[in-house]
Amino acid sequence: MRGGRVLAAILALIGAYSGAVEPGHAQPYPARPVRIIVPTVAGGTVDVITRLIANDLSSRVGVSFFVDNRSGAGNTLGSREAARAEADGYTLLMSSASGQVISPLVYRSVDYDPIKSFAPIGLVAEGTTATSLFTGIS
Repeated sequence: MRGGRVLAAILALIGAYSGAVEPGHAQPYPARPVRIIVPTVAGGTVDVITRLIANDLSSRVGVSFFVDNRSGAGNTLGSREAARAEADGYTLLMSSASGQVISPLVYRSVDYDPIKSFAPIGLVAEGTTATSLFTGIS
């Protein structure tokens, strides 16, 4: 019975303090520019698709979405930078399958976990030369 009294006391305390807590107000998203890291060269398929999407998002949302090309090392340089970014929704990654699937299998160390470091947003395009994945940082 003692456990029941302790639980009742804890619930009473929670109830007493619940009225003292103000509900939080979420900030509108996005409230500032959003960076989209593209781990490929400027002018490539993934870059062009990302720029089209960024322009459309900027005009629809009213906040700047900008492309930041970070190419090199089989797409791992930009992917690593994205994985290290703060998980606040203001850094996104647009990658082809090579940076998320092939490079982690080929290189000994890519300094990020392609499964745990990113939260997939969606498949953007498929083609014979590239499959673009839009991901956020988890």
